[in-house]
Amino acid sequence: MSPIGLKSIEYNPELSKDEYLNQGYKEVEIGIAPDRAHLLVNNTQAKRKQYRLKHHVTSSIHVAMGDSLQSMATEISRQNTNFKMWDKGQMIIILSRTKLAKETIFVGDKNDTLTALRLLLTRRI
Repeated sequence: MSPIGLKSIEYNPELSKDEYLNQGYKEVEIGIAPDRAHLLVNNTQAKRKQYRLKHHVTSSIHVAMGDSLQSMATEISRQNTNFKMWDKGQMIIILSRTKLAKETIFVGDKNDTLTALRLLLTRRI
């Protein structure tokens, strides 16, 4: 699994596994679907292995506009400048990206998140 906030990954075969782990990558085990035999021409058979991969996407609030996501994790903070919101429209976009509220997960300190949301909602323009 890639480190948080990475927009693109470029594999470098010169780096060792330990060097990738030191950069924040995490090793995960991926299972495979059951083998299925496929008949090809001239009585040739082939087996296909299919790996179960989950797509992991990161994007900004602006990039997510117009998308409907199955689930979403985000951080909103009053203390961390990387996750501060300055406009109520940003919150509307975050809250409207999934069909159900339970599919939006807020990460980070719970009290900081709640305070940031309350301050943004009660701010007068």
